[in-house]
Amino acid sequence: MSQLSAQPSHAIHIPSGRGKSRIDQVDKDIIQEIRNRNLNTTLDSSQFVSDKVKSLRRRVWDEWVEYIKFSNIDSDQLWKDLCEGSTKAIQEFRCFLEYYIVTSTKLVPCLGPEEYEKERTVKSAGTIQDVWCALVHVADEEVLTNIRRQHPAHRQLYILKYRTDAGGRGHGPAADVGKLIPRLATEHGLSRTQLFEKKEMTLEDQLMILRTVWQRARYITCQPCQRLSFSAMLIMGGIGGWRYESLKQLTYRDIELGWVRDPRNPQKGQCVATIRIHHAKRKKDKIERDQTSSFTFGITLVPFKPVCLLTHIVSMAFFKDAFSTNFTTPEDILFPKPDSEVDYVPLSWKDEIKDDLVFQLGYKLYWKLWHRVLLVGGLRENPKPYSVRVGAGNRLDGALTSAIRSYVFGNTDAVFRKSYLPADMRDDLMGISYGEVSGKNEATVSFLHQTFTKRDESAPVYITEEEFQSFENRRDITEWRRQRLSLPCNSTESKAILGKIQHVKNVLEEKLLERRRKEYFRKADQLRSLGQSTSHLHQTALISPRFRQNQSSSKAAEQLAPCFIAEDSNYAIASKIVRYLRQTPTDNDTADNDTADDDTTDNDTTDAEAKADRARSICFLCFKDFSNRTNLSAHVRNIHLKDLEKPISCLECRHQGQEKTVPAGFPAWSSHTERYHGSENSPIPANKRPALCLLCNKTLTIAGFSNHLKKAHGSKFAAKFQCPACIDHSLQETIDGKDDWISHVKAKHVGCRIAGAVLIGVPDKPAQRDDNDSCMIGMKRKLEDEEKTGQKRLRTNRSVFGVDRGVEEEEFWCTGRDEDYLDDIQDFD
Repeated sequence: MSQLSAQPSHAIHIPSGRGKSRIDQVDKDIIQEIRNRNLNTTLDSSQFVSDKVKSLRRRVWDEWVEYIKFSNIDSDQLWKDLCEGSTKAIQEFRCFLEYYIVTSTKLVPCLGPEEYEKERTVKSAGTIQDVWCALVHVADEEVLTNIRRQHPAHRQLYILKYRTDAGGRGHGPAADVGKLIPRLATEHGLSRTQLFEKKEMTLEDQLMILRTVWQRARYITCQPCQRLSFSAMLIMGGIGGWRYESLKQLTYRDIELGWVRDPRNPQKGQCVATIRIHHAKRKKDKIERDQTSSFTFGITLVPFKPVCLLTHIVSMAFFKDAFSTNFTTPEDILFPKPDSEVDYVPLSWKDEIKDDLVFQLGYKLYWKLWHRVLLVGGLRENPKPYSVRVGAGNRLDGALTSAIRSYVFGNTDAVFRKSYLPADMRDDLMGISYGEVSGKNEATVSFLHQTFTKRDESAPVYITEEEFQSFENRRDITEWRRQRLSLPCNSTESKAILGKIQHVKNVLEEKLLERRRKEYFRKADQLRSLGQSTSHLHQTALISPRFRQNQSSSKAAEQLAPCFIAEDSNYAIASKIVRYLRQTPTDNDTADNDTADDDTTDNDTTDAEAKADRARSICFLCFKDFSNRTNLSAHVRNIHLKDLEKPISCLECRHQGQEKTVPAGFPAWSSHTERYHGSENSPIPANKRPALCLLCNKTLTIAGFSNHLKKAHGSKFAAKFQCPACIDHSLQETIDGKDDWISHVKAKHVGCRIAGAVLIGVPDKPAQRDDNDSCMIGMKRKLEDEEKTGQKRLRTNRSVFGVDRGVEEEEFWCTGRDEDYLDDIQDFD
């Protein structure tokens, strides 16, 4: 028998396939670099904690540091004693929690002669539980970690845990302190129950809110994009009850838009969308081993536009120019024709916009708009936005199985039962209990359950201008005004003082309005209970006592409301919405900030703020807006010339209830828009810039062409080049210098007396009269009449031909129509 060798055999089996080692060659440098980076780094468990929790922990710990500084307490020893079960340590932490309650006050402006009053910021025992939980967590990381290292044998002894999700119950020293909180709450008048009643926004309530947003828009001032985003957020919240954070983070990448063949009518197409919702409140450090973090659902057009989410999405996307395909109107997207080959056609977004938010609206501004809408809607109480989630959850409950409802809603069945059942029952318990003998009262009980049943739209929505001006008589505002007089207006100190004044006015206005509404409801209820009229209590003039931005666009929203909330499907509603969105000021885009109009106004409003609603030039072919008429004109020439090659129906006229067909051609469109929609929305006729540069295909004014040729293309003439216009016609013409270029343009491209330019839109001979030229002949006659009475003109020293001929040329003012200008420049040929 052969002896076994002590040395390893060289005939070792090398694993292959899935069993093969992933490391082909050991790299010592990589190993060392990884070890150095990880072993020298302190583990940070807070990196996956939400910013809100981090802020609370930092604030509470700072309070604790201040407390022990003035109490001469050894913090580390006190935490160690607590872990060891010291009764004195428990009492010491009780003292801190009581100190936190007592000192949690702030001075706030009030309506009385004292001007300020103390207001407690901690009103709930639950807040103190959160404070204690935050303090324990930081102490366990900052203090007890070192103690555990010093006493490794007793490591478990020096671990503190406290959770609020179990009602503050638990075991150990931290729980012993937590058990003292209820008594503390009783001693200091803190509520041991929730400070709000869990209410449900029913379907009827939801529709009433959406109507109010548009019907009474002038009293809910905000930017057009903010209003549409608010409306869309409400619709989505009503569909699935998703948290606002989930709705806010919706991007274009999460929406797949497309056209599908209508299964009920194969000859018809439908616009559809698949939307992906990402559930919020997920652990950041969790490795997903399932697909419960998100889900998709489909939508299509619905007749009732206030709840048509697809119309909201398409209108906003069209406004932001998000589609990779150049659609003329949003109706081209919403009302497609079926494809002859396939049942589904996906529509794509531009790559640069896929990660943009679809509806940009910060939660703070959403909160303000929510409460303003409820106030304007006439509600007595002020339910939280949370009520939309409760209402949606209860509509899904029963309509879906518990498993699917939990999947859509984003929580478990146990959490739903605990947190999403409204305190006010919507069912007729009397009818259920006593049956037919109780009568049929389900409709009445259901109507009573609705939040908007108790509304009164006649309640005040503003304080009076006199009441608002009376705030200036306060001692604090008077003093601040005096201080500002000695400061430069744009200085930091001056702006800080102005901010204080605005804050005080905002608080006082809110409190006074609340007082006026309570007085109104009390008096109105008493009069109505006696069968008497309340008309004398109604506010006669609903006028804001202060300047508010976006007032004109908010009034425009009211004009949009009748067709927006119509019961039937309105074909052109999307174009109307886009037209409304064009009123959003692009240079003051605050769609995603938390600034509402009510917070930025004062007597010191700047001119820039006062002009926030200034008019912009709008293209009524696609409803894009532009900062001036020149940019509008360039847009129409570059994008819509083909659209104007045949007669076109004016969408803006249709929006105004009229049907007008504009003849083919740029001049006709320019004339129509100037006549019916204002000169600022009328593209400048093409022949106002008749000089075409063949080197860059730009059209310029006659006076500016020579300067353009010199500055834009001067360097090009330093070397020989091929004529780009000839290349387009498969010809080869070499140009050698500027003079050669000018001669070439004149000889080969019907150049004119404008050196190097080609005049466009100018006939070689006077136009002949025919049926198609009646408009031009009419304009020529108008000019002939004007010549008899004398034309208004402006003299200019700049040569029309771009060269100095030592004479002054006359530049005539004309009506803005091509035919007028043609007659003026015909002699240039």
